[in-house]
Amino acid sequence: MKTINQSLCLLLAAAALTACDKEPQRSAEDATILLSAGVPTTVEVRAPIETGDSFRAAIAGWEVGPDAEAEVDYSLEPRWETATTVKAQPALEAVTLDQTQVYHANAAVRTYMKSWYPQGTLASGEVRFAADDADYVGDGTDDVLLARELVGRKNDRFDKALYFAHETVQLRFQVRGEISLEPGTEVRSIKINDVQVPVGISLVTDELLGSEAGQLPVPGVEVPVTIPIAADENSQADPATVGVPVMILPVEGQTLSLDIETNHAVYEATPFTIDEDTRFVPGKAYVITLTFVQQKIELSTSVAEWQPGTGSGKVE
Repeated sequence: MKTINQSLCLLLAAAALTACDKEPQRSAEDATILLSAGVPTTVEVRAPIETGDSFRAAIAGWEVGPDAEAEVDYSLEPRWETATTVKAQPALEAVTLDQTQVYHANAAVRTYMKSWYPQGTLASGEVRFAADDADYVGDGTDDVLLARELVGRKNDRFDKALYFAHETVQLRFQVRGEISLEPGTEVRSIKINDVQVPVGISLVTDELLGSEAGQLPVPGVEVPVTIPIAADENSQADPATVGVPVMILPVEGQTLSLDIETNHAVYEATPFTIDEDTRFVPGKAYVITLTFVQQKIELSTSVAEWQPGTGSGKVE
């Protein structure tokens, strides 16, 4: 898993698509749904997707009208659902829907669209992910993106943009040791307590659906990491990365806790606190630096790339 800059967005805008609908009331002439894709700033998301790579996003459309007072109901089955390939890059680029779609022939009928990644399965307004989905793992390494409501119609079909935003909170861990730490100390596991990983998205509320709260092992720590030790009491070692970035549901409050195991000790319910935010904010990448001292750990927190921010914590 990697990160995205503070706008946390992918941009979809304009592409020429042509098609006809089987229903006689629809016409492809001057009614094609136009989309294109691009990223306004450098973006990095869950491996294997990086800047320059492509990913597959689902997109669906609901029709409302012609009554101007009518409201969309995302819990109903969409008028259409398809997918598109999006390339993560700074410039806009035309994209093609797998099945080309057109707006209703009646210009008073509005089409509401939402798009998301991973694709999952949509039913009754909820997208559910499964372990056998091509782009979903379920171990906390899944970056979930959602492009919220976009509205168009036959006479209003140009310059339409879908903005994808990260819906999860990202945690990245790194370690270092003070001179008092025993040389050769290795981190063998880190577990985050009382968190949820995404299992889907509600298109009705634009909120993540989460697993049951529980303990989440940080993936990638299966191979122990030797903790770098400071050269003297007045210096700090360059931290070493432990595991891979973890994506969790947003958390209320400023504190989470870790269970940490080294080859010399076990630290249980070790808390860390973010300073600038009152809650763990979606779209932020919090870098958690664990500073090991003999018999204790000092923790500090910063926020990387997605949005600025700082935090700190200390555990005896």
